[in-house]
Amino acid sequence: MKRLLAVLLVLCCFLPCFAACNDNGGAADGGTADGTSTDNTPETEELKLEDVKIDGALSDYVIVYGNNETADLNKGLAEKLRDVIKTNCGVTLSIVMDNTVPTDKEILVGKTSRQESKIFFEGETALELMECVIGTVGSKVVVTGAMLFSTEEAILLVEKYAKENAKIDGMAAVEKNLHSGFTASKGEYRFMEYNVLVEYPGWGVEKVRNPEVEVRKEVVASMILGFSPDVVVLCEMFENWSRQLPALVDDEYTCVQWSRSATVSNRTPILYKTERFDLLESGYTDIAVVQSENYRVVTFAVLQDKQSNEKLVVFGTHFESTNETDRLAQVPKLKAAMDAVTARHSGATVVLMGDFNTAEYKTDNRAYAALESTLTSLKNPVKSHTFASIDQVFVSKTATVNKTHIEPNKYAPLASDHKPVIVDITTK
Repeated sequence: MKRLLAVLLVLCCFLPCFAACNDNGGAADGGTADGTSTDNTPETEELKLEDVKIDGALSDYVIVYGNNETADLNKGLAEKLRDVIKTNCGVTLSIVMDNTVPTDKEILVGKTSRQESKIFFEGETALELMECVIGTVGSKVVVTGAMLFSTEEAILLVEKYAKENAKIDGMAAVEKNLHSGFTASKGEYRFMEYNVLVEYPGWGVEKVRNPEVEVRKEVVASMILGFSPDVVVLCEMFENWSRQLPALVDDEYTCVQWSRSATVSNRTPILYKTERFDLLESGYTDIAVVQSENYRVVTFAVLQDKQSNEKLVVFGTHFESTNETDRLAQVPKLKAAMDAVTARHSGATVVLMGDFNTAEYKTDNRAYAALESTLTSLKNPVKSHTFASIDQVFVSKTATVNKTHIEPNKYAPLASDHKPVIVDITTK
């Protein structure tokens, strides 16, 4: 974590500007009696993220949340903290938005306009994805994460302390990175397939803690940045995902085929590391058997390594969720779409990733069997993984598979009903 416990703040962020008069005619410090200004560098005071300190009665405090673009979700987190304190400390605190007049006795939840929490969202002291802090800054208690998910995790840490101590006063200051321990690639290239789960009711969101993309996007983006794949295929990237995820990863990744039109997203885009590859060609082909808003496609990207000049042809797809017969009918459509591209790039390493809604372990696996018998130049290292998965990664048989990993932890079960699949390969 790049932030130090000690945070330097300019004093004028907290105090009104004032001038101290001298004894010889009322000139302000740093100026002259005739009003001529001189260099007057602002003083600073050192404010530390200290242990939680309740000054006086806890009942005198109010919980403050941000009146910003996620105000409703922010309010929900404030209510969660209020309930934690009520249940474990026997005190019911009022909740207000940050457009109210500040007071000394406030508990700031998440991103607010109060300077005591703003410092964790600006400049060198800004929290990174999946980081959270708990403690006292100045006179105020701060409970926040970088975004909504990590803020909720911070509240759960407060709850743990409150359950054990029947108070929050005295809780040791927390600076926590919730996402750590990502392993580096074991091969020349790392690939990731990740079905991030659309937020529609009945589509699987009942399996995760929060259905809203606004909450889950922090985990997904951190998973991508943490595992640092060279190429990613994402499934179920409906419009809300397409609006919100790019800004979290576009410092490192370029996206292929975010959209089908100005208002409709491509459900299966590809991301690649901008600094590593040149994009030679990209596009998508519709392979739907059942016409629906799912827009079943094969997306492709032809990438060239900027250093080695090696070419990778990467495909991403998401098969029908209806039945195995429909999925079986998609196999020749997939093969035709792939052949049309690979014919133009003979000798390139080919990678196919996606949620196929079928697998070798399934009782009815006709579609999967057809994939293996049709894609004769590819192999699937995921099928023998300890965790059974309908998310698959096929790679050229000429490539060496260095590692296969399906991430079961790192909050993956709270972010989607699918787990990210990672495959490391060496091409030669």
